[in-house]
Parts: sequence; structure tokens; C-alpha cells
Amino acid sequence: MDLADRLSQAIEKKRVTPYQIDSDTVVTAATISRILNRKTLKPAFKTLQIIADYLHINANWLLTGEGDMTREGCSSSNSINGSVRGNNNNISNAQHSGVGDLGSTCTTLPVNDDTYLKEIEYLNKMLAEKDKLLVEKDKIIEEKERLISILLKK
Repeated sequence: MDLADRLSQAIEKKRVTPYQIDSDTVVTAATISRILNRKTLKPAFKTLQIIADYLHINANWLLTGEGDMTREGCSSSNSINGSVRGNNNNISNAQHSGVGDLGSTCTTLPVNDDTYLKEIEYLNKMLAEKDKLLVEKDKIIEEKERLISILLKK
């Protein structure tokens, strides 16, 4: 049984559809469909945590098939900040407070896996690149403001 089979089993057991997950979380139905159709074999770390949290299942079981499917002794509240949409279908304000409770015993995935370490390294590189681009953008804005100032003086 692979990730797609386990996700399908969990969705059926909870009697929800990918569209319900889409409307209640930040994970789209398209993303879930790609996982179920085995077009995405290694979804993002946070995506798996959000899905597992929403379905109230063990994220390690979802990823690896190890352990119990259910999350015995876990709270039913979502522990991933920003994973659940508000009543008006907007992403909740909790999203802006950070990644969330990644230390939860119910949803924590093994981080010693090279796949996730590489993903973290890649994301850190992307953040550094974003910071460089923001500095460049600020320089461009400053230059444009300087030019506008010169033109207004004429």
C-alpha cells in the first residue's frame, strides 16, 4: 500500500471528498487529486501534515504506512497554523503566525529522512534568493523615485 492508497483509505473512512478538504484547508483538490493519481509521489512536508491533521490521522502512517492510522490521544483541533480556512473561506489569520506546531506527536513526520532535509535545504536557498530579489527591488524603487524627483524638478 502506497501513499495514494493510504490517503484514499483515510478519505473514505472519514467520508469526505477532496473538494471538502479544499474548502476547509489550504490544500487544493487538485493537489489531493495528483497524490491520489500518483502524479505527485512526494508531496510537500506541510501538505501531508495539513491533510493528516484535517483527517485526524497519523501523519507518519500516511507517509510511511508505519504505526496506526488513527491518532489515539490526539486533540481534534488543527495544530498546523493556517491550515484551516475561516468560515468565509479565507485562510485564517493563524497562517501569519508561522509554520505551526510541528512538534505535535500526532502530526510530526520523521525529519531525519534525506527527502525532507533536502526540501528544507532547498527552501532555505529559495528564502535567501527571495531576500536578494527584495533588496534588488528596493534599489530599483529608490532609483525610480530619484528619477521621478529629477523629472518633477524640470
